[in-house]
Amino acid sequence: MKNSFLYILVFIIILMGVYPTSYAVTETETDVDPYMGSPNLVIGRNTKMPIFKAGEEARLAIPIENTNVGTARNVIVTPVIDDPNSYPFDIDEMATKRRIHEINGHGKEEAVFYFKVKSNVEGKIYPLKFNIECTSLSGGSFNQADTVNVKIENNLKIPSLQVNKVSIEGDALTSGRTKSVTLHIENTGDLTVKDVDVRLGGFSNDGLILGSTVDTQKIKTLEGGKQQSVIFKISAASTMEDGTYSLDLTMDYKDEYNKVYKNETKIYLPVDGAGLKETNFSFENLTYPGGIVGTNNDFKISFDLKNVGNAETEGLQVSIDGGNEILPKSSPVRNIKGLPPGESRSFEFVLFAKDGIESKNYPVKINVAYDVMNGRSKTTQSISQYVGILVNDQGDKSGVPKIIIDNYDYNGEFVKAGENFPLNISFFNTNKGSAVRNVKVSLSADEGVFSPVGSSSSFYIGEISAGGRVEKSLILKPKIDASYKTYNIAADIEYEDHKGEKLAAKEVISIPVIQETKLLISDAEVPTENLVGSAVGVTMDFYNVGRALIRNLMIRTEGDFEIRDGSLYIGNLEAGKDNYYDVTVIPGKTGNLAGKVIFEYDNEIGEHYAIEKEFQIQAMEMPAPPMPDPSMEMPKPQQGLSMKAWILMSIFLLGIGGVGVVWRKKRKKKLEEVTADE
Repeated sequence: MKNSFLYILVFIIILMGVYPTSYAVTETETDVDPYMGSPNLVIGRNTKMPIFKAGEEARLAIPIENTNVGTARNVIVTPVIDDPNSYPFDIDEMATKRRIHEINGHGKEEAVFYFKVKSNVEGKIYPLKFNIECTSLSGGSFNQADTVNVKIENNLKIPSLQVNKVSIEGDALTSGRTKSVTLHIENTGDLTVKDVDVRLGGFSNDGLILGSTVDTQKIKTLEGGKQQSVIFKISAASTMEDGTYSLDLTMDYKDEYNKVYKNETKIYLPVDGAGLKETNFSFENLTYPGGIVGTNNDFKISFDLKNVGNAETEGLQVSIDGGNEILPKSSPVRNIKGLPPGESRSFEFVLFAKDGIESKNYPVKINVAYDVMNGRSKTTQSISQYVGILVNDQGDKSGVPKIIIDNYDYNGEFVKAGENFPLNISFFNTNKGSAVRNVKVSLSADEGVFSPVGSSSSFYIGEISAGGRVEKSLILKPKIDASYKTYNIAADIEYEDHKGEKLAAKEVISIPVIQETKLLISDAEVPTENLVGSAVGVTMDFYNVGRALIRNLMIRTEGDFEIRDGSLYIGNLEAGKDNYYDVTVIPGKTGNLAGKVIFEYDNEIGEHYAIEKEFQIQAMEMPAPPMPDPSMEMPKPQQGLSMKAWILMSIFLLGIGGVGVVWRKKRKKKLEEVTADE
């Protein structure tokens, strides 16, 4: 009974404690909780515009701010992509949505996206739209959109396929025969191309004929700056005469984003019509640029013209014609009085490609006109030869001036660590119509290996004229402990165009650094007393006291004595390491005998060194054994050492004494070096 009363009392006390709390909740249900309000999310307030480069990985951090007091929960941020083809980033469906658990009132969070910037995207500012979804604590849902601007810079060259060389089996097609023609296709851009179709056209039944049923060759992929070859079988009709004939070349391809490109040009193929008619002249040792020629750059076409006929020629005129695009720098016409049969003359023409022309292969015609005497009559004949010149207009047509480092030198093939060297840099304004001004150049080296001497690492150039150059020189010093390798110096260039717009560029200079090789060799340790015909030990120590590896170390001895095992190959001796060399020599005569130990080795870049250490050996005759006194009574034979044994014993003791002297000197020198190091 008593226990029941206690249970009831405890139950009432618990009930009284719970009831007021429940009542308090009921009373506050009509109050307004400030955290239960509506959130308001905005993007990118007071933040700088992100800048990304084409072809690189981009980290896009979007700042999201809640401008109201209400807490936003389950925040979902999703990019709105209306047209994937015009969107500047590669789209990965797994990475196009970011979730934030909650953003408190007046709080900030970041939604971070990782994108790959397309390599072929146009350089400009892109408005990117993002959709934001969230819920409030009261259960309401919200959906709104906002925009972020990002800037994309693209310095990559678009893909461009060019034929930089045409190879023909036997150097020329032959009438009535089928031969292989190889086209060397080069991607002169920075982007990889794919699905390349190389197609030839312009065939005819009485001219060049396709030697197979396939007029198109395919290349699966071709990276920027790389080249690949395709082969066509081409026949020349049996009625074709000597000359150069053209075919139409069309190349269709795509970049990695399936953007379609097309390049149409011509290739020129020489045909040997031997046997159809006699040719009075032949072009021998014909040379012309095999690669790409830039605009406004001189190039040469040279050849030997040989009279292979049997008739005398007069009034010989040799001319060259590249049309309106390829212009002569030297005289385009050469006249000679005549050329007898079997003789040849050399010709050379200097030409250049005009600025602003289309990048493609241009034909240049070489024409030879001559008079042939037939009795008293004279007839004029001519032959022609074509060469193809591949031109790439590298001028800046955008109107935006660009500064590059077009040349630099540091007075050699390498520089030595710890030694000053001059660096001369040439800055070139590639724009031919606009000057630049207020140019600031800041240099920074890999690992801080180079430091300027007597100047700053930054300098100022007032102006560089259109198409002009300015050279700057400064003294640099590599770190004394710089390891052997090539280091890069980055040149960050800031400048203004004629309108005052700020521009920037970055160039890289590469400079190889080597450590000086230092081999320290001790003096030779030679016994002071040496006998003719007896073995003498010569010892010396050597140390690599530099910071560079000594390679292919070879040691040998020369001198006026017999040498045993005088050559020793050490190989490589690392920095800070030491070793010793000993050799046995046998004097063959008395007196002061000269010798030398030769150390030969290479440094890290293959330069050869040789050091000679001279030494002297003072040799004396072997002492004669003592003669017995005839007046003295001959001792009775006793068991003991004979006279010959005594002589051998004396030689042995002298040798032991010499070795002891060498050991003591070497031990004393080691102790002195240890004391000096301490």
